[in-house]
Amino acid sequence: MWARGAALASFMQYLRSNLFRKVERLVDWSGGFWERRYSAEPVLDDEAMVGRLRCVLAHGVKEGLVERSAEWPGLTCLPLLLGPARRLFQWFSWTKRWSMRGSEDMAGAQGRFAEK
Repeated sequence: MWARGAALASFMQYLRSNLFRKVERLVDWSGGFWERRYSAEPVLDDEAMVGRLRCVLAHGVKEGLVERSAEWPGLTCLPLLLGPARRLFQWFSWTKRWSMRGSEDMAGAQGRFAEK
């Protein structure tokens, strides 16, 4: 991602605060969510880009969540980098969810807003 001036920092502040609010509502989260403040790491050449990619892909292994990067169950670009694998994920449509607010009881309705 590339941005001029403070645009990137402003975008990340907006993104992080909105993600936190949504997670907080969905799973009744309390306490801290982000480990530390956002910091932009400049990627100036191909070698630095490969280093950042390795760091991101190894994160689940480093944290002890999986034994190999290929076992990560969440969103990852590794299958696409290694071959023609295609993965499908559900997208939660907040637009649909909020448009129904107040029109009916929302209990148990979460599945209605998932899209592929």
